Amino acid sequence: MAEEIRTTDDLKRLFGEYPHLAETVRALNADVAEINRLNKDGAGRDDEVHEQYMGNAGPGTHALETVVKLMSDLTDSTGQAGDNMMKIFDAAKQDSEELVQAWKAMDTQGEEKGTAEH
Repeated sequence: MAEEIRTTDDLKRLFGEYPHLAETVRALNADVAEINRLNKDGAGRDDEVHEQYMGNAGPGTHALETVVKLMSDLTDSTGQAGDNMMKIFDAAKQDSEELVQAWKAMDTQGEEKGTAEH
């Protein structure tokens, strides 16, 4: 079941996991590339066995490499977008805190003027 997000700190924590996840997927892609290399080396060279073996194994490993690269790119992109979103949230929080302080200062000044006039 999916984790429930309650605060921007939850989002920061979760988006903070994406770079590690992307790195793990990139490592998986390197493993798939190694498997592909081993398949090519183990299939012999330019003969009928090589052609048959690579005809069966080649498309599968190529598709797997493509899917894993796509997963890596999407994970990395999601992490970057999440980081950008958190910067916007942080800026909005800072702006709202500054507005609150400004309003409090205006309210305090108004009370002081009102007290001095009475």
